[in-house]
Amino acid sequence: MADYEEMTPKEAYVQGRLLGLNELIKLLKDAVENGENAGSSALVKTVVIHISNEMDSIIGDLRDQHGDHPVLRQAAQKSEEIKKQAEEMDDETGPQEVKKHVQAADDLMKNLVSLKSK
Repeated sequence: MADYEEMTPKEAYVQGRLLGLNELIKLLKDAVENGENAGSSALVKTVVIHISNEMDSIIGDLRDQHGDHPVLRQAAQKSEEIKKQAEEMDDETGPQEVKKHVQAADDLMKNLVSLKSK
């Protein structure tokens, strides 16, 4: 990733937001993979929806800076799918389904980070 000193303030801000969300996804992923999510699908749902909302905002910022890009269109669509699936989660959602949602959020974040580093 680029050095913050070489970025505009807006680029550094977006980069920081991406890194912060990436850390949040890592924590969520670790918790889900270690089986710590028993009975906490509501928490996972809330965090995944928050991540999706933040990603939508970051995608908007990236579009403002760099214009429309196929990766951004794909990321926006995937973010919307993740949010919709998370909103449909309930207390009966199984661990495998929760892991699937968390992995989808992680994949989306990796796509955004790879676009930002280009």
